[in-house]
Amino acid sequence: MTRAGGSETRAAAPARSPRGTRAGALATVLGGVFTITVAACSPPLEFPAWVIPLAESAPVIDYAGVPLEERTEQIELVADLTLGGDQQDANQSFYRPTSLAVADDGRLYVFERGNLRIQAFDAAGAFLMSIGRQGQGPGEFDRGGGGIAVAGDRLVRSGDSRLSVWSLAGELIEDSALPVGALAPIDGLAGGRVVGLHGRVNEDESITETFSRVTSSAEIEHDYAAVTVPRRVQNLMSEQGMTIVRLPGPTPAAQASRDGGVYVTGASEYQVHAFEADGSARWALRSTWERLPVDDDDLQRAVLRGVGDTQPRDLDVTWPQYNPALAGEAGSAGGRALLLDGHGHLYVFPFVREPVDGRFPVDVYGADGERLFAGWIAVNGWEDALGDFVYRFETRASDEESLVVRYRIVEPFD
Repeated sequence: MTRAGGSETRAAAPARSPRGTRAGALATVLGGVFTITVAACSPPLEFPAWVIPLAESAPVIDYAGVPLEERTEQIELVADLTLGGDQQDANQSFYRPTSLAVADDGRLYVFERGNLRIQAFDAAGAFLMSIGRQGQGPGEFDRGGGGIAVAGDRLVRSGDSRLSVWSLAGELIEDSALPVGALAPIDGLAGGRVVGLHGRVNEDESITETFSRVTSSAEIEHDYAAVTVPRRVQNLMSEQGMTIVRLPGPTPAAQASRDGGVYVTGASEYQVHAFEADGSARWALRSTWERLPVDDDDLQRAVLRGVGDTQPRDLDVTWPQYNPALAGEAGSAGGRALLLDGHGHLYVFPFVREPVDGRFPVDVYGADGERLFAGWIAVNGWEDALGDFVYRFETRASDEESLVVRYRIVEPFD
């Protein structure tokens, strides 16, 4: 069958986990807690509009959602290496680490917002060197925003409205002003290029987030996708005074693999766009599971979750018609809508932001869009991946020290 515009729509290949047919998993917000129910034989809803415009050449893959009770397998994470937490050694202690990148030989680079430096370690965790310092000159750090990425044989940092490029041995190669002000988070491609999000505020106070490919000289080569997000801000009154809350909206999320695959989603519906590094479309994915409308009270309670005893005042917002189907958003604490492992598998997190019995539902896809797995995993975020390993920031419970933990990921699929 074909859709309007002539793009091909192809049927889903079966996943290893059982699939739902007419039944779909439905996420509803109740009192600030996500609960999952299953509705059978309800009439199907029309597909929502594509959050990101669909390329005419992109084959469309339709998948039915897998209900939670049919997800029987779990991807395991085995801790392999831990760095940080040693207050007696300045080179083994991290102060507000915010970005991490790993090279092909396992060397690890950690940017610390608190110390304004990049710490480098070998694959066994031994300290190698410190890169950069506080300042406003080339290769120096004035503020702690932005991120780092390994791009081929280069280490790239985006921040302070600049793009700084080092060799992997720590030698500064280039330092250029960014035309877009900020580019974060970023992922590396070959040849020193990076891809990342940048935003602009429009006259109506909406925000347009664009995902672009940028050269090592900070020139924008290609825009993959753009999403305009209404700036919906609500003043809420509490016992402590006025609180300003940013209301939920579609925030784009993106990931790029080492082999050049680029994946983008609007993060408000289960829709993923896959591109080659040059920007040509590979495929587009959407889920066809059935979802129920969520009323204003449910979503209002979700917004107020974590604000304390705040009560809404004149809350007048046009909510999304259906509860968002992706769980992570770019920049959300600890969770992302999309992740890539070290073998180029794409992880998509549906339904919930909070863990269910200490784990998260996840769907895993191959580079061609085939669904390989629908089950569970204990985390919904990591900073980088290489081969069988993923790398995460964590906080030690006993003393709240910041750690970098490398996990070997055990995936029950080929």
